[in-house]
Amino acid sequence: MKDIMQSASKALKDTLTENLKNMGPEYIFAARVQKLFEANDKKRDAGLTEPEDVVKVRDLAYGSDPEQVFDIYYPKGAAGPLPTIVSVHGGGYVYGDKNLYRFYCMSLA
Repeated sequence: MKDIMQSASKALKDTLTENLKNMGPEYIFAARVQKLFEANDKKRDAGLTEPEDVVKVRDLAYGSDPEQVFDIYYPKGAAGPLPTIVSVHGGGYVYGDKNLYRFYCMSLA
């Protein structure tokens, strides 16, 4: 199932990339911006590791589409109701995914 989701995600990205190419100079600008984002994200996350004192529950479904999933992070040993922060990634189906800010979200847990 995960292979199917990855294939569908790649197909969508390929389609969007092809559509951007047809835009001409705008594509070149968008591609450059995307590369800059990627480079900065790699710098930001370099050397980061997932904290061991945080419980990670990944890929919980919130809809019928297999790609409609979210992650929950909370402190190990936490009990009772906890404050909640919802972090929604926005990339316009062109850049990033929910894992992009996982270290930030885990640091809030």
